[in-house]
Amino acid sequence: MLEPLFSGARLQRLEKGQGLFHTGRGVREVCLVRSSQVQLLRYILRGICLVMQSATSGMCLAAASACSSAYARNLGAAHLVLHRRAEHLSSSATSTDALVGHAHDLIPAGHILWTHVTSPFVTAETYANVIACYRQALTQGHDSLMTTTLLHAFLWNEKGPLNHDRQVEKWSRTQTLTPAHEINSAVFFAPIEIYSRLNDRIGDNPYLFPLDKLTAQDITWKADFVVAEQLFLRGLALT
Repeated sequence: MLEPLFSGARLQRLEKGQGLFHTGRGVREVCLVRSSQVQLLRYILRGICLVMQSATSGMCLAAASACSSAYARNLGAAHLVLHRRAEHLSSSATSTDALVGHAHDLIPAGHILWTHVTSPFVTAETYANVIACYRQALTQGHDSLMTTTLLHAFLWNEKGPLNHDRQVEKWSRTQTLTPAHEINSAVFFAPIEIYSRLNDRIGDNPYLFPLDKLTAQDITWKADFVVAEQLFLRGLALT
């Protein structure tokens, strides 16, 4: 079905292991795989290789570094402003509180939707739903919004259970427990006034916007990365 779109296109033969796209280059072409298999690989920390895409016969293939300025420039979006963070705000030791103040300096008016690259399965559709809900929540007495994941689980601390009464029922069904909201860091949404007044990315009365577990997959630890990779490779989460 895609063949007519590539009529007259240049034919390129690749040897095993030969590179096709390279990190940092602009988006110049889309390829149609005629036979065999082509994989897009990305090498990250400690030499770990992530398979970004496996294209076989009849599938399209394109690559761009989502982290590169070259990719952003090639989008041709006049409203997209790139900002390179200062070194002292870019280390693993940087406090989120410091970044809150930095965000306020960058965006002195309006509203800030704060998201993380470690939430790879939050799609444009999800963001659109979040924005619509945020606008409505502001009219209903909420001053901000953050996304959560509902936990139907037995939660304890050193003093005992947090979300169930063992005097009523020692072990109720997990599905009937009052769910707790785990902050998944996919979206924090607030007007700039919150940043000015509270030096925070949420206000005193945030609306809690639950995401399903697959969409909310947050990559914080190595095990999270393994799970996210499998979700991607098996097509179980939208990207």
